[in-house]
Amino acid sequence: MNLTDFRDAALLKLDIGGPFVADVVDQQTDEYVVVQISQTEDVGSRRRHQQQVVYNWTLPLSSRRNQQIITTRTFQILNRGTIFINIQAFLQEPGSVPLSMKHQYLHANIEAQVTIASIVLVGVYVLIILEIVHRTLAAMLGSLAALAALAAVGERPSMVKVVEWIDYETLALLFGMMVLVAIFSETGFFDYCAVKAYRFSRGKVWGMITLLCLIAAILSAFLDNVTTMLLFTPVTIRLCEVLNLDPRHVLIAEVIFTNIGGAATAVGDPPNVIIVSKQELRKKGLDFAAFTGHMFVGICLVVLVSFPFLRLLYWNKKLYNKEPSEIVELKHEIYVWRLTAQRINPASREETAVKCLLMQKVLTLEMLLRKKLRTFHRQISQEDKNWETNIQELQKKHRITDKILLIKCLTVLGCVILMFFLNSFVPGIYLDLDICWKNNAAAHMSSIKFLECVEDCFLIQMLDVPTRNEALLDLLLTNQENLFCNISVGDSLGCSDHNTVEFGILLSALKVSTKTKGLDFRRANISLLIAQLGGIPWEASMEDKGTRECREFFKSALLGTQNQFILLKALGTKIQLNANMDLRSVKEELVCKLLQVLDPYKSMGPDNIHPGVLRADVIVRPLFIIFEKSWRSGDMPEDWKKANVTPIYKKGLKEDPGNYRSISLSSISGKVMERILLGAITTQMKHMIGKSQHRFTKSKSCLTNSIAFYDKVTCRVDVGDLDDGIKCTVMKFADDTKLSEEVDTLEGRATLKKDLDRLEEWANKNLMKFNKEKCEVLHMGKHNLGVQHRLGSTWQESSSVKRDLGVLVDNKLNISEQCCSSKESQQDAGLHQQGHSQQR
Repeated sequence: MNLTDFRDAALLKLDIGGPFVADVVDQQTDEYVVVQISQTEDVGSRRRHQQQVVYNWTLPLSSRRNQQIITTRTFQILNRGTIFINIQAFLQEPGSVPLSMKHQYLHANIEAQVTIASIVLVGVYVLIILEIVHRTLAAMLGSLAALAALAAVGERPSMVKVVEWIDYETLALLFGMMVLVAIFSETGFFDYCAVKAYRFSRGKVWGMITLLCLIAAILSAFLDNVTTMLLFTPVTIRLCEVLNLDPRHVLIAEVIFTNIGGAATAVGDPPNVIIVSKQELRKKGLDFAAFTGHMFVGICLVVLVSFPFLRLLYWNKKLYNKEPSEIVELKHEIYVWRLTAQRINPASREETAVKCLLMQKVLTLEMLLRKKLRTFHRQISQEDKNWETNIQELQKKHRITDKILLIKCLTVLGCVILMFFLNSFVPGIYLDLDICWKNNAAAHMSSIKFLECVEDCFLIQMLDVPTRNEALLDLLLTNQENLFCNISVGDSLGCSDHNTVEFGILLSALKVSTKTKGLDFRRANISLLIAQLGGIPWEASMEDKGTRECREFFKSALLGTQNQFILLKALGTKIQLNANMDLRSVKEELVCKLLQVLDPYKSMGPDNIHPGVLRADVIVRPLFIIFEKSWRSGDMPEDWKKANVTPIYKKGLKEDPGNYRSISLSSISGKVMERILLGAITTQMKHMIGKSQHRFTKSKSCLTNSIAFYDKVTCRVDVGDLDDGIKCTVMKFADDTKLSEEVDTLEGRATLKKDLDRLEEWANKNLMKFNKEKCEVLHMGKHNLGVQHRLGSTWQESSSVKRDLGVLVDNKLNISEQCCSSKESQQDAGLHQQGHSQQR
């Protein structure tokens, strides 16, 4: 093969696919392919004779000729001369080797590519360190710059290749660990650990710092270290305030130990996750357990050595604040008063007096400052003298808020860590049965039982070629052999080890048999059976036995005789489709029926066809033709995919977009076609799902169970006796109950309180509860005292406006305006006016 069209390219990239050995180091073979790339040396060379520069590329062959492995290599182009490519195969026996080759020219050499990559990497770090843009945007800009650089040098990866570069395993693992840490934070676990560290240190500074760093290192080994540090920061700052420490030094120490602890396991830090997720390293045996085993011991030694270095780094005098926060605030206050006094230029006696008062205030604050400084220098120590008082205050504020959630989180985290270790020792969990699906044969008893269960469930395996790792196959089970057609196994999809399986679905019927056997009464000898049963001494055998012993004797004797005189036969069954339903076509009668039930007052869709026009008989035939063509071809008109979306105001401020709900108006004819499809699928599912299968369609046994259960619940919804004994005005509508009463007198207040107590008693008696969070009190009238009311043990909040019959009723009680609005919207103004007239 000769290449002459490379122009000014600097590199030649070759992709050769064939039955090559995936791992050359682990496997040895005597068959191989040699690729020779040669080119004549440049004319301007100093040598007298031009020489051929040859690159030899050896590719070992695998014994499996059906596998396809693509290998890539890049060669340097010397000049514009012709490039000769020669491929030779060395085989032990004569044969053919399928090969595929693709070449690509690159316009930049290796040094230029490394330079471009370094510039992109440095640019991303500059954007992140200087915080010019958000780090996420910086990473996206860096990836786009990298793709642009690849396109510039001549290597243009496809979209599939770019998507394959995304490490979804790493992203999923980081996402899951961050969610776990976020839920941990809701339990108050991190604050609790920090307070415990302060308690165990008994107020000693270095003891507390050591425990905090140790806890942070341990948690970072199994949780995300960045999120863990963010959750530790608030409580650390609070502890530093109690001990008068500079929080910067303590936080830096915790950050150091979180980074050290995060390196101990494969999930403690994102770089560790990326390392373990690499497929090449997994093949070498570097999994979670191996990574942890190699790193854990070294990290423990690093932690032990880091504590002395940390003690040398931070001397005791550097940890404390030079001045406590109250002294700093007092100095700032003195500065403000002094600055205010200096800005006053006295031009009158009053201004001079004001300035004197300000300077007197400054002198008073300075005396207080000197007193606090003397007290502070006397009390400064390495140990917090009031640590017992502080620990009680901290334990009340920082404690476990949700113990049940903490137990669940710890259980989940334990299972996750256990599965990490099990993944290193268990190669996989899959169906590894020695079954030959071509003839439904197996060698072991477990596999034979599996085949019998599949046949008893009327299932047939439709795949008989490997779909995973050249050895395992996926199950494609069906209860109708001719239900599938054109089954083909394609290549793998992305980085998955599964191959794609494509097939078509047809509609047909099949008669199948089962290994389950039954009694064959047609060939049974009934007369001998009766004679045998009559010769059994029933009374003598059951005379001295109890009920259970007699039952067991009767059963064993009857079954023994039955098996002796009645033979068994294999049962057969038939799966039939509904003969009156043809799913391959649309019925014109069904289209006519659906068009006749259309509501002529409905709004039009984006096609501007009114439903009243579609009800005409002359429209049935053309619509039937359109539906039939769409059914057979799978094509859908564009109007059926569109919708007119209109915002409808609900409540609240009209300027807030959240107070609107969207109404979608789609094509009427498209909705008719949708009902046809839904009806066909529903009818098919009702017939295909057996009577013993529940929770799929209605009218099954689980529906009657649900009715029997909810019958006891719905019987309590009857609110006919709700207003028994109620003296106030009661209004009931759906699940809404209102009480109205004049509360200007003590008698009115007492009546309303008794009625509220009766409502609470009625709810408890009928096993129903009012939603007390939604219960509110609306005070009406100008002279209303605004008395608080209580429903049960809960005091109800007051509200200035309520919605009643679609109208907002406020405490101004504008009867004419509210009744007119209610009459227009609900045509029920009488009840509305009657309910509120008694409150005026």
